[in-house]
Amino acid sequence: MKELRGRGLGAALVRLLLEHPRVRGAEFVRLGTVDAQPFYERFGFEAEEQVELPFPVARLLLRRATQQSGEVKTHSVPQLAPGAA
Repeated sequence: MKELRGRGLGAALVRLLLEHPRVRGAEFVRLGTVDAQPFYERFGFEAEEQVELPFPVARLLLRRATQQSGEVKTHSVPQLAPGAA
């Protein structure tokens, strides 16, 4: 829906999902996209692999810090500037 692009709706939705209590504590979050890889990279997702289905899909992975040696590390979802979505 190209007419809705640039309004920040996608960025707001991704932030909402990544901050959801059931997702926030996950060690990693994986997703697949056909053409929005740069969009998700702004949230910390990194290319994991290219999957060939009837169409090419890039698999992206967001790694979250884990508790190591008694030290708890957290990942915060970056806030994008208005209009940067």
